[in-house]
This record gives sequence, C-alpha cells and structure tokens, in this order.
Amino acid sequence: MTALKNNKDSKALLNVIYEGCGFPVRIKNVQRVVKDGFEYNDIDHEKIAKSVFEKLLILTRPWTGAEAKFVRKHTDMTQKQFGNFAFLKSHSGVCDWESMGHEFAGIPVETELGLRIKLIFEFSQNESLKKSLYLILTKALTSNQKIKDVAVNTNRTI
Repeated sequence: MTALKNNKDSKALLNVIYEGCGFPVRIKNVQRVVKDGFEYNDIDHEKIAKSVFEKLLILTRPWTGAEAKFVRKHTDMTQKQFGNFAFLKSHSGVCDWESMGHEFAGIPVETELGLRIKLIFEFSQNESLKKSLYLILTKALTSNQKIKDVAVNTNRTI
C-alpha cells in the first residue's frame, strides 16, 4: 500500500487486473480508498468471485485449467467430489484438467457442456439463465422428438 498526500485521490476510479481467482480478471471502475494514510483498491472479493463464476458458466470457449480449478473451489468441492459431479470414474481427470494452469484444460466438449449445465442448475444464482437454459433444452428435446417421429412415420409402409 502507498501513503497518500490527500484524500482527493481516493475517489479515482481505475481499471485493475485482479488475480484473486487464480487467473487475471479485468475489473472496471474500482474505487481507491484511503484508510490510516494508506491507499488500496476497494474490492469486494466475494462479489467478484460470484460474478466470475456466473460468467465462466456461459463462457463461449473451453475453460483453462485455472478456470476449472476456480469453479471447483467456488462450489466447495474436492477434486474427488468434482470428478463425481462431472460423471468421471476418478478424480485423476480433474487433476489433469487443473494441472493445465492457464492453458486450455482439455476437458472433452460433451463433459464440459454437461458439467456447465449441471452447475447452472445446481449453483447459479441467475434465475433468468436457468429459465433460458431450460427453455432452450426443452425446445431442442421437443424438436428432436418431432424429427424422430417423422423418421419413424416415413419408414412405415401403407
């Protein structure tokens, strides 16, 4: 922390790179605060963790190892519990994912997709996301059923 000469600087809003999640997160409009003559960023770590978790669930690219580890820790699961949650036979897959660090974790697409869907329904606080996902899945499954019904009907001979 750096000592300040006046309180005028305490109202400055900054963009900062936050490393508290295990990977860099850009945070906009962080207020600088002065306390006991020292300056620091006024950051609500819990709020940031919740926001990062929600954003990782809908990220449009695969997770890195660090992101997978953050998600596991945010849900208070051990590697074994997370492996079971992801329908893995053992926790070694989770160890492999997390060992990738800032590189892509190498989670199979089907596994990561299923894991994200399960995490959304069991841990997300975003009710509109849950509702949207439910509607998308319902529509997809219903459309798939109609396609199968048509395929079955076209195979019949009259």
